Amino acid sequence: MEGQEEEIYLTHHAAYQSLLGSKRLFIDLLHYKYLLTDVHGYHETQLEGLSNLIGVIFLLERKTEVHAFMEELGRLTQVLEKLPISLFRLFRTWIRIATNQGLSDAQKQQVNEIINRFTEPKEVSILVVRLKKAFEGIGY
Repeated sequence: MEGQEEEIYLTHHAAYQSLLGSKRLFIDLLHYKYLLTDVHGYHETQLEGLSNLIGVIFLLERKTEVHAFMEELGRLTQVLEKLPISLFRLFRTWIRIATNQGLSDAQKQQVNEIINRFTEPKEVSILVVRLKKAFEGIGY
């Protein structure tokens, strides 16, 4: 089993490196060329070792329960604080989508207002605290 997981990791890594090294990257993006990745195909330690946005999102995608999601998010703040502003913007878009699932329109507005207040990676720990409080108030 371990050899198979290593093979999956190497395959994804090679495909990702190939895409990044390609002079056709812009053209491929225009043609919507996607790499499908199994979030559960990686060990948690592999994802933590990435220390980047992809690793953070893959780790958070594994947490389906709100409390576990928020605890994991809090644990990953050190990685998020080091993101470049461009990647932090992507994270904010993703976290908005991830946290809005199953909420009423009023609850979505409350969560989105919190997320929109924080535009700098260095503010992520405050963002996480405010989101935790919001979800506690919502009753999750």
